[in-house]
Amino acid sequence: MTTLSRELAEWVVSLKYDDIPPDVIESAKTAFLDVVGLSLASSSMDFGRNTVALARNLGEGEEASVLGFDLRLPASNATLANGTLAHG
Repeated sequence: MTTLSRELAEWVVSLKYDDIPPDVIESAKTAFLDVVGLSLASSSMDFGRNTVALARNLGEGEEASVLGFDLRLPASNATLANGTLAHG
């Protein structure tokens, strides 16, 4: 039995850049820039600095960067920091 997750994964793996409509690409670029901008703005706010301090206290590493900071953390910790910054 094929699951919906498997069907989706197979579709994603076979997807070519040229198959993506130009308006979808432009929308994705805009969304990406929006998230980066929000993250950088949040990095200067108290909650942003506190969140990054918490993520750093959970453990340092070299796997991933934290937006707006000269800092690399384990991927899970960077995900926590970046996700929170992006929602700022």
